[in-house]
Amino acid sequence: MRRLSVWLLVVFSLITVIQVFGTVFLLFDYSDLNTPAILTRVCVFLLIAFCMNAFLAYVISVRMREPLRNIARRINSFPGGRSLYIQRSTYSEALQLTRELDDFLRRISTDLNDLRLEKELLAELLEGLREGVLCINKNGLIVYQNSAVHAGLVEKNMNGRPYFAAIRNSKLLEYVHQIFGEKFENNLDTNRSRNADPDTNRLRNVDSGNRPGGEIAFGNIELTQSGRSFRVSAYPVLMGGDPELYLLLISDQTQQITTQRLREDFLQNASHELKTPITSIRGYAETMLFRESRPQPRGFLEGIIRNVERMERIIEDMVMISSLESRSFPFHPEDVPIKKFMTNIRKLVSGSLKQKFQNLEIELPDEDLSLRADPLLLEHLLLNLIVNASRYSPEETAIRVQLEREPGRIVFSIADSGPGIPSDLRTKIFERFFRVDKDRSRSQGGTGLGLSIVRQISRLHGGRVWVEANPAGGSVFRVSLPL
Repeated sequence: MRRLSVWLLVVFSLITVIQVFGTVFLLFDYSDLNTPAILTRVCVFLLIAFCMNAFLAYVISVRMREPLRNIARRINSFPGGRSLYIQRSTYSEALQLTRELDDFLRRISTDLNDLRLEKELLAELLEGLREGVLCINKNGLIVYQNSAVHAGLVEKNMNGRPYFAAIRNSKLLEYVHQIFGEKFENNLDTNRSRNADPDTNRLRNVDSGNRPGGEIAFGNIELTQSGRSFRVSAYPVLMGGDPELYLLLISDQTQQITTQRLREDFLQNASHELKTPITSIRGYAETMLFRESRPQPRGFLEGIIRNVERMERIIEDMVMISSLESRSFPFHPEDVPIKKFMTNIRKLVSGSLKQKFQNLEIELPDEDLSLRADPLLLEHLLLNLIVNASRYSPEETAIRVQLEREPGRIVFSIADSGPGIPSDLRTKIFERFFRVDKDRSRSQGGTGLGLSIVRQISRLHGGRVWVEANPAGGSVFRVSLPL
């Protein structure tokens, strides 16, 4: 504020000097300035003008200084402390500045209160989550961790500390380090030996993820620590297109894995225990059928055999879909030649199609393609779809299988001539035991698990399956698989 008074004084004085000397040079000759009387008058006038300017500069600076000081104190005390009284100025500009400052501070105060409330709410929500939440900024410092983060993975109360000093699990440390790149290589080498524990830190599998639309931005890892299983996913928080934070979600999968194992054991044991009496019933029924010649008893025995076969298929399908969902089914992908593979498929389904005098039409691309897939699972997928199309199509019709090449993918299309599927049920038919027409499905002898198996095999290969309406009548099942 003192600088303001000095500058006003200097500016006013310079202006006065310029005005006085300009007036003198215009009214008098240069030779007149040598006269002592005139020179004395000029000096006295300059002194009076200087004093008047000094006084005027002081008055103006004082009237402007106090409101500006109050404004500065008000800004420095915001948001803490009580609101200060701002002296109103007679200058319109200072008065306008004061009003705009009042309005601005009120809006800022409201926004801060809202942000404070949202922060508290977010903290409560994150603390209430069953999943562990670990937030690391772009500099590698931990800015937040909730209480659900297992102490064997990350040390507690490490906010503000580098991630390599807080993470105790070596696999999780390597995973986070891959996200940050080589920025903290030296620190990682120092801490890797301290945190290494091969007996408890076992990496189970790594899934690669894609980013668009809220999907996983980095790969997921599943690891074990202290006898518990965890799944870790990482998401970047972008600001201006660049990652500002990295959010790690750590979910405890121990209960799910235990439940899954119990379900698998139950299915395995139940299927084993059921196969023995079912095999006996089948043997007795076939023996009696061979010896029975009367039409009515033979019909009963044939019905028993049909239902026994259906029970066997249901048991096999339940065991298979459970194995596919738990990723315990043997998966051995290899390069499968498409033309040779489809020739074998034609031979396998010929017997089923002949019973209804149906024909299988296969359209292949002109180029020789090879698909990276498990041949047994791919065979099971196509057999399920073709047999399903044959089951619901009338006799003496054609089942059309078409293969289309897309960028990096191949699409199998299986078209039937059946009754079709309503649009609102086209996603539900891939659920277990779901039936569009239960009476017809029972008469056709399906298990209700075939399409669920098809969906799981498609996902296992990184593809997807869906159904569309056939313009010629019926439905078209499409399976898209990466080449």
